[in-house]
Amino acid sequence: MLPLYLITYTIVAKSAKINAEMLKQHTVFCVDYAKHLMGLITNKQEPDVSYGLDENSKAYVKIIVSVSFGKDRGSHLEPVSRALGTLMKDQLPDCDVFFEQDIFNF
Repeated sequence: MLPLYLITYTIVAKSAKINAEMLKQHTVFCVDYAKHLMGLITNKQEPDVSYGLDENSKAYVKIIVSVSFGKDRGSHLEPVSRALGTLMKDQLPDCDVFFEQDIFNF
């Protein structure tokens, strides 16, 4: 079985003044970046995206990219995914951007 790689980007507004709808509009390009990342790797073209409020009533967006392929190709995924997170962070100064990668072997 091939390992499953989950890349999660969590984008949290630094201020409660930014509501969920505003954050959704400001992060459209982040969802597009994740679509392009998936398009490079797999036929699935849509990441899983959720919007909400955290425990401090700050808006957040969670983008989850899931791909499954061999370990050799997987080793190239992590630096590209991190670079994409850095790009998101640079373009969203009013938000905190968190990156997480999990690997599951079945």
